[in-house]
Amino acid sequence: MRHTIYQMLLISFSVFFVACGSKQSSGDAALDQRVDSVLQLMTLEEKIGQLVLYTSDWDVTGPTLRSTYMEDIRKGHCGNIFNAHTTAYVRELQRIAVEESRLGIPLLFGYDVIHGHKTIFPISLGESASWDLEAIE
Repeated sequence: MRHTIYQMLLISFSVFFVACGSKQSSGDAALDQRVDSVLQLMTLEEKIGQLVLYTSDWDVTGPTLRSTYMEDIRKGHCGNIFNAHTTAYVRELQRIAVEESRLGIPLLFGYDVIHGHKTIFPISLGESASWDLEAIE
């Protein structure tokens, strides 16, 4: 089953990169070259790992990220963490990604704010989208 998941991710990943590569880049040539060089250094598992999103499990018993996730971060098999809270916790996860993984690619962090960040209404994302500083205050 693991091979099936990897095959599906590989196909998705390939389609994504073909689609991205089909557009002419108007960005900085040096940045394009740097991105290309990192992609060439990455193994297939590391490329697939950048598409993996794990939850931090804060909604279960507190700040407990299963040890297998930490190892996945170290191996470059996880590129994203969902619902990790507290500055210290996020910094530690980022430190592991940047200092203990082979290529040092930083993690992306996501939060479930669309449904009400910690069930507080109005949600901070909605307030910021209003650009009404007085209403936000």
